[in-house]
Amino acid sequence: MENFDSFYVGKWLIEPALNRISKDQQEIILVPKVMSLLLLLVKHAGEPVSQQTILDNVWSEQVVSDSSIYQAIAQLRKAFGDSAKKKYFIERVSGKGYRLIAKVSERSKDVFSHPVTDIEIKNKTSSKEILSGKSARAIFVNKKAFIAIFTTLIFLSFLLIGYFKGFEQQSTNSPQTLTKTKPKIPFAINDINAIGLVKLTISQTSTSTNLEALNDVLLTQLMHFKDIQIINLKSKGNSVDTQAILSGNITTQKTELRVYLKLEHTETQQVIWAKQFTGSTTNIFAMQDMIVADLLELFNRQQPIDTFNKSNIDTIAFDQYLLARHLWDQRNVKSLKRSQQLFESLQNNDQLFPLAAVGLCNTYQYLHIYSDWTLNKALSMCEPLLDQALAEQPDLGQALAAKALLLSHQGEKSEAKALFEKAINLAPNYAFGYMWYSSLLRDIGQYSLSLEYSKKAYQLAPVSPIINRSLAYSMLNLREMSQARYYYQRALELDPDYTDRPVGELDFFSLNSQRAKAFNLWLVKNQSKLTKQPNFALTKSQIDLALGNIETVMATIKTSSTISVNPSFLLFIKMAVATAKNDHKSALALLTEREKLHSNTVSFSIPRAIVFSQMGLQEKAFSLLLKSNPELSKTHTKVTEKNKSLFILYYQLQQSLFDKKTLTDLQQQQLAALFKAQLSPSIAQASWYLLQGDIKKSQQTLLAMFEAGWLPDYNMDMYPEARMKDLFNQSGLGTSRYETLLKRNRVLVSH
Repeated sequence: MENFDSFYVGKWLIEPALNRISKDQQEIILVPKVMSLLLLLVKHAGEPVSQQTILDNVWSEQVVSDSSIYQAIAQLRKAFGDSAKKKYFIERVSGKGYRLIAKVSERSKDVFSHPVTDIEIKNKTSSKEILSGKSARAIFVNKKAFIAIFTTLIFLSFLLIGYFKGFEQQSTNSPQTLTKTKPKIPFAINDINAIGLVKLTISQTSTSTNLEALNDVLLTQLMHFKDIQIINLKSKGNSVDTQAILSGNITTQKTELRVYLKLEHTETQQVIWAKQFTGSTTNIFAMQDMIVADLLELFNRQQPIDTFNKSNIDTIAFDQYLLARHLWDQRNVKSLKRSQQLFESLQNNDQLFPLAAVGLCNTYQYLHIYSDWTLNKALSMCEPLLDQALAEQPDLGQALAAKALLLSHQGEKSEAKALFEKAINLAPNYAFGYMWYSSLLRDIGQYSLSLEYSKKAYQLAPVSPIINRSLAYSMLNLREMSQARYYYQRALELDPDYTDRPVGELDFFSLNSQRAKAFNLWLVKNQSKLTKQPNFALTKSQIDLALGNIETVMATIKTSSTISVNPSFLLFIKMAVATAKNDHKSALALLTEREKLHSNTVSFSIPRAIVFSQMGLQEKAFSLLLKSNPELSKTHTKVTEKNKSLFILYYQLQQSLFDKKTLTDLQQQQLAALFKAQLSPSIAQASWYLLQGDIKKSQQTLLAMFEAGWLPDYNMDMYPEARMKDLFNQSGLGTSRYETLLKRNRVLVSH
């Protein structure tokens, strides 16, 4: 933080160098980011500062959500003592950000330091001048006034000494002790921008399964709130990046229904608002309507659309919808089929209101995931439902997002993209809208933007296993391997019964005999999924390639070319076959073809450089590598987990071309530290030891890989067999030993 001079905001003395504010013998230490935020507001005192400007200046080197701003603003208000009704320091300007409304004045360097008044300053001084140290320090005080003030202060000091002596005597003679009462933390409800919604607990005496879905219905209603993030949580312990938590419980007594809700400040657990709602178990629709109306009033919001299109709903239909939602959320075949029956019953009775139509469409999509339904069947069943829903409610965000997903699956990427953006604008808290849009962006190669939307989905639903998995794949596309594996593992912890685990693990972890065997066992039980999800057949091709069954892979490619599969994935498998055969020209042609499907062409420069290197065109490979990654040649570039493999390739090409040291001592130390901390041995690690002349460690690494069940993984390496064979030769282990060990590991898969 810059070493700004001390100054006053209102009566508070601000000392940036110490991260301290003080007033009337009260001292508060601010964390550095909060002090940086305060200085930014002071610099623009009286003017609104946008949230983007705050992020750019205070968190310039970090990727954080808007919730970080809300937390910092809340801490500043807490420190200054601003209240919900009376704001003397920081004001939120709708749509424009935050502004400092308290007076900023310089600190006098006179012996009597005090806030400088306007009368005392000869020329008006701006807050920018105070922060930059440019203000004039001359304070003009009348001499007579000075003497009068001095005399008064001396007199007051005698009075205070006498007072405290008397108090001291009183306290020693009395058993009473003076205690400080911790002040309550004021909180402005209108400034809440992120709320965690915790699932309502239901009393054991309540028997209606419909009540289980009430939490989801409330979340659905709140999805359309503008300027407030509604984050779906399992418990208060998951309340990261929220300013407040909305929780409560549901109780019933005969036909009486009671819902108690409370809004608590996340940090202090102080109750900001609480209310009990009373209604009837025979009319849950009226109950949720009453709750939403109160929440709209509490947060001073208006519902932009009628979420449930109330004119078409009676209480029985709504109860049936609640039960169907509850069953749909169980996500097993039996419950999904029962949910399908309930939704279709509404449809047959002409009571399928728009949101229920979206629910039926989601049920069909889950039947595709969890049962034997094909994707085409789910899409064909969904299309008329969504058209009907949007005809009745064209601004229903959930329906627009589902329609966009359908268009995306049908190959209408541009139309889907536009519809997703409209859906997200209308339902800004619908996590699945962000997740589906992220998947579309991945399909068209916009990996960075895909990650951005995956993160937004995660912020809204951090405990959803599907959204955690989606975030993992967005990280994977950008080769953020450690983060990708973290979120994939987190998804498994949230959904330990995930049935397609052996398939997913092939994307996030290196292939070995154990994982290949697990996939084959899974395939025996799930043979129908190869028909239902044709991409799984391409995943099987990766196993076949690892086992050396190239002819089987060629047959799969031929079959897959006649059905609907991911075209980029199909080209990838074709390219893997070409590299397995050392057919470099075909590999380059397939790379070019695959590149046309994606907008991010830079990401294809590295595999192209690798192919050139395998062809013996080192100069061409080196030139292309530096053109796409110029930072590799900079001595200050730090070696990280993400770029270490690139540095190894750069090092290898430099040595083969120029036979000289190319990395700084620090970069070599960074590489050594990364490989030392690496839990699993790898080709890159063995290559590094070989480059350093440490033959023994290179051999140990290679043998450790085979002991761990190593198989050629074309998902992690373009030329795994060729590179491994070269390393065995260069390290002195020899080709014969490589072939013996590979044969052994391939045999283990079938035993």
